[in-house]
Amino acid sequence: MTQQMIQQMKKQYRILIGDDGSFFPSRCAQAFRDAGEWVVTRRQDSQALLSTVRCEHPDVLIMIQRDSDMQPLLKRIRQIAQLEVFILFCSDQHYLMNTLSQAGCICCSMPDCADSLVSLVQRKCGWRRSRQLEREPENLTQLITELLYSCGIATHLRGFYYLRDAITLMMERHSCGSTMQEIYGIIAPQYHVTPLCVERAIRHAISHAWQHMDENPSRGIIPIRFSGRRMSNAEFITFAADSLKVRTDVQEKPSHLTVS
Repeated sequence: MTQQMIQQMKKQYRILIGDDGSFFPSRCAQAFRDAGEWVVTRRQDSQALLSTVRCEHPDVLIMIQRDSDMQPLLKRIRQIAQLEVFILFCSDQHYLMNTLSQAGCICCSMPDCADSLVSLVQRKCGWRRSRQLEREPENLTQLITELLYSCGIATHLRGFYYLRDAITLMMERHSCGSTMQEIYGIIAPQYHVTPLCVERAIRHAISHAWQHMDENPSRGIIPIRFSGRRMSNAEFITFAADSLKVRTDVQEKPSHLTVS
C-alpha cells in the first residue's frame, strides 16, 4: 500500500497506549475515543509496542513510566517511526524526566483524570479536535478492525493487518475488478514482504479463526464458515467489503491501479 493510501485511511489521529495493567490506560482509551480519535492499547512491553508501531503507524505513543531504563525502547521506536511520545510519571523523578525530555519525549506527572490527558495531548500536538467539533460518521479502519475482532481474527497474526488493508482496497477498487493477486501486490511492499507471504498470512489468519470458532464464536456479520467449509481469502475479503459498504455508504473513487 502506498503512503498516499495510508494517509487516506488515517481519518483520525492514531493513539497507541501502553497498558501497564492498571485501570488508567483503559480510561484514557475511552476518553480519546470520545474525543473522536482512533485508539489502540497494547501490553506495555518492547515487543508488543514495537510491533504495533510498525503495523499501526500511530501519531502518538503514551506510556506509564514503570521501568527506569526506557531509553533502549525509545531509541528503537525512533528508528522506525516519527511520532510524539508521552511518558506519564506516578512519582517525582526529576533526573529521569529531564533525561527522557532531552531524548524528545514529553514527560509529565500522572493526570488526575483521563480527560486531562486528552487535553494535554491535543495542546502539545497542536490538534484542534474537541468533542464539540463535528466528527466523521464512522472511521473505516476502526470499523474493519472491530469486524475482524468480532470474527475471531487474532491480532498477533500478521494476517490480521494484511486483511484489514485488503478489505480497504477491495472496498475502494471493487468496481474496477481488481484481482486478489493485484491486491496482494499493493500490500506487500508496505510491509517489505512478497505477495505470496501476504496471501499465506491471510489464509493462516482465516484458518486460525475457523479452527477456534467453538472457543470464540463469531459475533460479527462475516461468517468464517461458508457452505460448510472455511471461506477462502477472496470470499472472506469480498464478503467483508460488500457488507461494510452497506454500513458506511463509501463512495468509490476512480482507481489508479495499473496492471502490467
